[in-house]
Amino acid sequence: MDTFKKEFNSISAIWKIFLLHVIVPQDYPIFDQHVLGKRLSRLQVKVKISSDTVYLLLYKRPEFFI
Repeated sequence: MDTFKKEFNSISAIWKIFLLHVIVPQDYPIFDQHVLGKRLSRLQVKVKISSDTVYLLLYKRPEFFI
């Protein structure tokens, strides 16, 4: 991580997130509203979202990625 910080210090946070995802996708997944929507659609899950906690709980479930 020190090498990464040294090499990519001058680029924006968005690019850093993307590069980390490309290098180690298991540790730095890109997860946004579109990924969540598609996954919930495939699981045929209907969720009333009342807080960010819903996202975190679903994301931590192993079957979410199968």
